[in-house]
Amino acid sequence: MDIELLRLRLHEQDLNRLVRIWGPNDHPIEELAIRLSPEGIHVSGEYPFFMNVPFETVWKVHARDGNLATELLRYKALGISGNIFRSAIMKLIADSAKQYPWLSLQGDLLFVDVAQAVSAETVPTRIRISHVTIEPPYLILSAGME
Repeated sequence: MDIELLRLRLHEQDLNRLVRIWGPNDHPIEELAIRLSPEGIHVSGEYPFFMNVPFETVWKVHARDGNLATELLRYKALGISGNIFRSAIMKLIADSAKQYPWLSLQGDLLFVDVAQAVSAETVPTRIRISHVTIEPPYLILSAGME
């Protein structure tokens, strides 16, 4: 399937449903939730470490090389900024990304190969993400064919 032109509006509720489907099933994150703001995609939850550690990450989202790219802007754990639990959360993301060939983590950048994700769930697809905007509560993807 070739998608020549696409404008997709994903509501926060849609993103939260997708996280429940594709989220880290083999990891103990609780209360995982997505929220959109003009700043980016906020991902929050609780990570059981020695105690439940509430966290929030903020990801800047953009198109890069035809893919959806997210860059970690900010991280808070226990309500304070810092890197105390950052490595544990990034390892969790990296481990979860290994389950899906269309996800890759490079440093603080998480890439989503949308064509590969759609192809894995439906039929082979060619598509390139060209523009990403956030208009809360919507994430809007614009795309076309390679």
